[in-house]
Parts: sequence; structure tokens; C-alpha cells
Amino acid sequence: SNEHLALLAKPEEWALVKNLGAFPETVQKSAETFDPSIIAIYALRTCQLYNKFYQECPILDQNQPELSSARLYLTEAARIVIKNAMDLSLIPYLEKM
Repeated sequence: SNEHLALLAKPEEWALVKNLGAFPETVQKSAETFDPSIIAIYALRTCQLYNKFYQECPILDQNQPELSSARLYLTEAARIVIKNAMDLSLIPYLEKM
């Protein structure tokens, strides 16, 4: 749950958090400039940041269940934002591979 988010301390975690927080501004800028590529570029950058986070930060750790919870929460937030960005860009989104 989000009560454990204070445990997120690695640079990869915070880079992703900051990027996710910029989604509303990104959508607004895209709408104001009539440039849908802004959202597509944002989605790509978010995927890149999530990939780096996933490589550097083990999500499940039996010894740190609270940190695992925070990382799962961050993963779900990233999934939602990426899906919304792809929906706005009319890019098909796969729920599972």
C-alpha cells in the first residue's frame, strides 16, 4: 500500500515517481499544442524508466515486505499511467504477453 512509499529511496525509484507525477502536465501540454507525439514520447520514456527501475530494484524481497509493497504499488501506478498514455495515443495495449 502507499503507506510504505517513504521506503522508496533508490534513484531509479524516484526517477520513475517524478516521471509518473508529470503525466497530467504532459497531457495538458499535448492538448494545448495539438501534438499527440508528446504523449507517445512520454509513454516511451516512462517505459524506459520502469525498465531501469525493474533492473535495479528487486520488487519482491522476503526480508523487506514493506519495501516490496511499496515497489508493487509503484509498479501498479506505472502500469496505469502507461496504459492511459497509450490509450490517449491510440496505441494498442496488451494486458498480458
